[in-house]
Parts: sequence; C-alpha cells; structure tokens
Amino acid sequence: MTRLELFSKGELIDTVHVHRYTRVELNDLLVEMGQYRDENMTWEKVNAAKDFDNMVNNYSAYHDMTIPEE
Repeated sequence: MTRLELFSKGELIDTVHVHRYTRVELNDLLVEMGQYRDENMTWEKVNAAKDFDNMVNNYSAYHDMTIPEE
C-alpha cells in the first residue's frame, strides 16, 4: 500500500497511509507540514521538462550522429 513515512532527525515518527485520504486532504496535510504545492505546475510542464532533460542527457549521442563522416 502507498504510504508516506515521516521522519524527524533521521527517526521515523509517523506513517500516513495514502489510501485513507482524498487528494485534498493529503494536500492540506502536506501544507500543515510545510510542504507547499506549486499550483502552477501541471502535468504538461512536468512532461515537457522530462522531455527536455532526456534531450540534454542524450545530446552527445545525437550530436555524434550529426557529424558527417570524413
């Protein structure tokens, strides 16, 4: 089951079982713990960033293919 394990100074202090809460309740809980959610972040932005990271990480492989043989 999906859970959030909460630690303080390296020691497990609590476990939150995610299936027991709604998305709104989990967001409220995280805000109470100081974990604010960026409301402007969307899945489109996350996927675009992932695609960009993959492109940058594979740049040398693609760059080597574009160099003409002498």
